[in-house]
Amino acid sequence: MFKQSLLLILALVAITAIISFSGNLMALKALPSSYDSGLTLDAAFKDKSTPVLVEFYTDSCRSCQILTPMLHGVMQETRFKNHLRWVMVNAEDANNAPFVNLFGVDSVPTVVVFDFSRMKKHPIPLEALESPQEIQTTLSGFMRNRDT
Repeated sequence: MFKQSLLLILALVAITAIISFSGNLMALKALPSSYDSGLTLDAAFKDKSTPVLVEFYTDSCRSCQILTPMLHGVMQETRFKNHLRWVMVNAEDANNAPFVNLFGVDSVPTVVVFDFSRMKKHPIPLEALESPQEIQTTLSGFMRNRDT
């Protein structure tokens, strides 16, 4: 009986370790830094005619790991891709500290749209970032308001 219990416990520990390890491998694919918006901060802010959606993230932020793939998908859509530039800023990178401070980022994820034509920053509330549909609705609303 003792040997069976010990084997059962060892089997459960092994299964738990395997699941944990495979979960960590899957999480590595979901890190925000594994996504590429295709822009650097400098390049994003050179074109002053197109608003810039700035996503502040950290790889350790679970909410960022959920948000970034959704933003990536939404920003690939034609209606946003040509009318809104998306740049990602790692808030933990010391090189980005001036931008983090400039935008007043005190938590991540933080998403802000900067509109050069009106010299305004528009923070996007987290409630508007909970699903791809809500992100689309919010960005569509921003684009409509900008055009008027």
